Amino acid sequence: MNKFKNIRSIFLLNFYNLVLLNNISAQSITCNSITADMNFTVASVKITGRWLSVKFQQKVDELIGVGQLYDPAKVGLAEELVRNEIADNERIFTIRLLGSTSVLFITSDICPIADSIDSKKVAIVIHSYYLRIDLYNFGNNILPIPRTEKPTFYKQVPSILLATAPYVALLNDSKFGTSGVIQTTTDLLHIPGIAKSSGTAKKLRLDLSFNLRKSFNNPFYNFATVLQLVHPVYADTTLGWSFGIMYTKAEQPLSVNDYNNNFTRVFGAIQGNGKGLFFAKYIIGGSVEFSQNKYTQQTNKFQNLETDYVLNACSEGRIAKGLSRWGVWFNTAIPGNDVTLKPYHRIAGKFGYAVSLGSGHSTVDMETILSYGYTWKIPPAYNEYFAGNTFSNFLYTPLNSFTNISFPQGPVIRSLGEKEGGIPDQTNAISGGTSYWGMNLTFSIPVSKWVRPLIPDIVIQESPRRITLRSALKGQVTTAKSAIADDLALNGGLSDDEADATAERIVNKDIKPTINYLADQANIYSIKPVLFFDVGQLTKRNIDARLWTAAGFGLQINVVNARLEIGYIQTLLPKSDDSKGNFLIKFLVQNFY
Repeated sequence: MNKFKNIRSIFLLNFYNLVLLNNISAQSITCNSITADMNFTVASVKITGRWLSVKFQQKVDELIGVGQLYDPAKVGLAEELVRNEIADNERIFTIRLLGSTSVLFITSDICPIADSIDSKKVAIVIHSYYLRIDLYNFGNNILPIPRTEKPTFYKQVPSILLATAPYVALLNDSKFGTSGVIQTTTDLLHIPGIAKSSGTAKKLRLDLSFNLRKSFNNPFYNFATVLQLVHPVYADTTLGWSFGIMYTKAEQPLSVNDYNNNFTRVFGAIQGNGKGLFFAKYIIGGSVEFSQNKYTQQTNKFQNLETDYVLNACSEGRIAKGLSRWGVWFNTAIPGNDVTLKPYHRIAGKFGYAVSLGSGHSTVDMETILSYGYTWKIPPAYNEYFAGNTFSNFLYTPLNSFTNISFPQGPVIRSLGEKEGGIPDQTNAISGGTSYWGMNLTFSIPVSKWVRPLIPDIVIQESPRRITLRSALKGQVTTAKSAIADDLALNGGLSDDEADATAERIVNKDIKPTINYLADQANIYSIKPVLFFDVGQLTKRNIDARLWTAAGFGLQINVVNARLEIGYIQTLLPKSDDSKGNFLIKFLVQNFY
């Protein structure tokens, strides 16, 4: 009996020692330290990316050999296969991606599976880190907009998404109410799945855009459709151009009254790239607008035709690592069927600046916008200036957007509803102003525990020199330079030497600062408290002036391709409006692919 107990004890001791040794062995083998002679079996392979196809995943599984012995050489071949697939996707959809370049770095993690005792198994993850740089709009690169570091495998993206590039938003405003927005843009010359493009295709686009905003609890709405032919450029060797036609129909607030209008606008513009700080990129345009306007003033109803001629110019540049934006609009309007209305003229200007203060991923984001407007002679009520909240942000609207053609409506006071603020007369009727000025400040305050860097701080090599993922991505700038030079030589009519020199200027001015920002400061998600402050004044010639100040707080949440801004802003002055406040919500989803 004792002999049996001794044998059992020895067996259990050996079994526990075997398990312990296996666990110690598994614990001592770290990720990326496994070699071929360790005889590990590949248990799984994962590829990071968006819209990854099952077929391509299976192709990589077969190449690496899931269920077979681990071979580091096969992982290297799989990384190259992923790289080529991403490049091939970009070539296929080159027209949709025109105006941008990218840098890509691929690495892998090979880690033992800890719960395996009897057999040694390994899990492989192929990481693709991908940064896209917009060559047309600085703001898309350095503003805190939603973005991801994962590449998209475009072959799997539904054609409807590729064709329409949708943008959706949910908004709340005390005057307009809760509203939904959907915006789409389709290049009719290069519809995915219908039109084919080559690497040497000219960058001519025929864009058809739709924009609908509808209030859920009020009758207000705004519908616009735009058809424009565009030949954009991002180099400073030539000019781009666009022209098109726009139709809009809307019902919107006009202080205490409602305003219905529909108009047809014919417009054109040239765009270029300068070398100065303030005018690194610019657009100069003009338009003719034919409108029908229905509005009420007190109890009187009016209907009026009008022809407007508008000149506009916008530019942007980099100042002290921030984005600067200028805009000027001049309008001559000729009312049609009312003999009491005479031609009048308006001018408006805006200056905006956004910058991240500090270093690292917990920075204070500051945005400021200054605005001014003036009218000569007497405009109809619907084209007077009114104070109030606005849906669009001058800093975030692309230079070539049709939104920038529209004439500014007055000072932005975010504690008021859209076009709510006016000037009361002796009968307490509310009218607009003939001039205005305004200033808006927004501060996003960092909380270090509420951010996650877009590019993680990962060491991928210690010797012969230390290389991190961020430094590796920055080192890929030469690939972006080569892609730009090739494009300029093929599509820009430049010689190889001219293309190389132009690409070098673009890289030094745009690409390097952008990659540095995306690698060192941008976040895949962030939650930041926000402070708001507005001040603005409306003046009615020979009658009165009214000054507003407002302040508030809220949260700004960015998560991959979605952004949520919520906040409450209270009117401080004038005393007659100090009971007015605005609960703002702006939730948007973009870049579905």
